[in-house]
This record gives sequence, C-alpha cells and structure tokens, in this order.
Amino acid sequence: EPFAGVVVEAMLDPSLSVDSTYAGSATISYLVSGSKTAKLRLKEHKVKLLKAMQTLAWAVGEEEGRGCNKQVELQGWIKCVADVLGEPRPLDDDDAIMPPREPEEGDLGEEEEEDEELVM
Repeated sequence: EPFAGVVVEAMLDPSLSVDSTYAGSATISYLVSGSKTAKLRLKEHKVKLLKAMQTLAWAVGEEEGRGCNKQVELQGWIKCVADVLGEPRPLDDDDAIMPPREPEEGDLGEEEEEDEELVM
C-alpha cells in the first residue's frame, strides 16, 4: 500500500503507454485484492483513474479504429478497475446459485422405471 500513490501518479500521466496502463490496472487490482488500506487509498482516485483510462481508450480508438484490440482490452481493464474500486454488488436472482430441485412426477428417473416394466 505505500506504493498506491505512485501507481495513481503513473496512471494519471497523459503520456502513459497502453501497455503501461494494462500493467497499472493489473497492479491496482492486485493491491486492492490484498489490502483494505490500499483499496481505501485507491478508491479516493477512482473517478480520476477511470477518466484517464477512458480518455486513453478513446484516443486509441481514434488512432487505430473503433473496436480495435487495444481499445477493447482497455475497456476490459476499465471495467476491472471500476469493479475492484467499487462497492460490492448485491446478488440478483439471476446471479444466485439455484438450489437443487426435488424430482417431480414424470421426471426421467420414473420414466426409466416405467420402461423397464414394459420390457418385462
């Protein structure tokens, strides 16, 4: 966590290369996942970090064409940084693990038994 400020400083440098932005994003993700203190320090800079990354992604798209690999990968890292620095999301019904259901009449297991009876 003592290096969080250095990472933020580097990520906010307008001349930072795309590859260095990938590395900085991965570093942020690593620091946040390992330290609550680092998350608190980095969270203070979330908006500035995301804006800087979005600006770079936009510039790459202008230079190399919208939807190029670099732009798509940057957008993935933007989402990653937003997720790790954001609040935990509540589980929706779609995200929850479905409990196993009880077998009902007409399930495969009962049909197999009926088939066996017919064969005899």
